[in-house]
Amino acid sequence: MTTVELFVGDCHTIRLRGLGTAGFAWSATVDDPQVARVTSIGTAAPEPSPDSPAPGFSSSRDELFEILALNAGQTVIRCAQTRPWQKNAPPHASTEILFVVRPRP
Repeated sequence: MTTVELFVGDCHTIRLRGLGTAGFAWSATVDDPQVARVTSIGTAAPEPSPDSPAPGFSSSRDELFEILALNAGQTVIRCAQTRPWQKNAPPHASTEILFVVRPRP
């Protein structure tokens, strides 16, 4: 599990690899909403890599979520990539991130 440390009031953006063209969408939940708030903030073009497809290739956009640190403590953000109409299917992909929020010095 990845750990991210923030101070109260800080924002952190997470980027999740999209598969929208295949019908998948990411959702994110926070274990303790008193510590942090997670909000979907849209999509972005995939980050380039050496094995990126040629220009003009149709690919899915990455999904972006913003985490706002509300109060000192720690919480886990759980992200799952599913097809919204497949209610009981397991996620295609998932990730968990531990957010540790510290008071401002």
